[in-house]
Amino acid sequence: MPGLAISSFFAGLLTFLAPCTLPLVPGYLAFISGAGTDERERSRGKIFWNGVAFIIGFSLVFILLGTIAGLIGQAFAPYQVWLSRIAGISIIIFGLFMVGVLKIPLLNKEQHFRVPSIFKRGNLFGSFLFGSAFSLGWTP
Repeated sequence: MPGLAISSFFAGLLTFLAPCTLPLVPGYLAFISGAGTDERERSRGKIFWNGVAFIIGFSLVFILLGTIAGLIGQAFAPYQVWLSRIAGISIIIFGLFMVGVLKIPLLNKEQHFRVPSIFKRGNLFGSFLFGSAFSLGWTP
C-alpha cells in the first residue's frame, strides 16, 4: 500500500509539471491570492484559505461527477455493447472532423462570455466557484 501512495504522489507531481498544466499555475495563484503582478505582499493565511476553497470546489465537482457517472454507468450496463459501438462511431466522426475531412459547422463556433462579478479575486467564495468551474472545464 505505501508503494501505491508513493507512485500516486509522483504521478500527481508529473501531472502538475506537464506542459498543459504548469503554465496555468501563475494565473490560478494570482486569482486565488487576489494579487496582481504589481503587488508583492499578501497575507499567507488568506492565500492558504483561498487555495483550500479552490481545492474544495474542485474536489466537490469531481466527486459529484464521479458518483453520477457511476450511477448512470450502472443503469446503462445492459446496453454496453451498443453504447460502445455508438461511442466508436462518434470518435471516428470527431477524428475526421479534426483532420478536416468532415465539416461540422456547429463545432466551429466560438462563444465568449463575460465573467460574472461573483468571481472576485482573493475571495473565499470566488475561489470555491473558480475551483468548481475549473473542474467542470477540465472534465472531458
